[in-house]
Amino acid sequence: MSQLTDDYQEAIRRLEASKGDVARMVAVIKKAAYTLDRWHIATIQNVPGRFPQRLAMNSSIDAREWPAIETLAAALQEYHRSCEAAGKIWDGIPAENRVGLSRPNCEPQ
Repeated sequence: MSQLTDDYQEAIRRLEASKGDVARMVAVIKKAAYTLDRWHIATIQNVPGRFPQRLAMNSSIDAREWPAIETLAAALQEYHRSCEAAGKIWDGIPAENRVGLSRPNCEPQ
């Protein structure tokens, strides 16, 4: 293997890790959005204050899981940086050295 293909594989590892980071945050936000569709019975755990006891068995949002907007922004920025870096390395790999490698997948699924 060439240094370029090694670099490419490392770039793909970083890209996949960044996708995972964003996906975990998106899952938390989607779950919260689903809970808030029924906002009149929703609660939020791990925050100051109390919710009525009658709501204890309803869906809730866990504040410890909620990402700060800066954290989400940093994760999205890392995804875009990783995607761009993997694409640039891919473009530099000669076709004969791409055997067994796939173009970076940066398109929406």
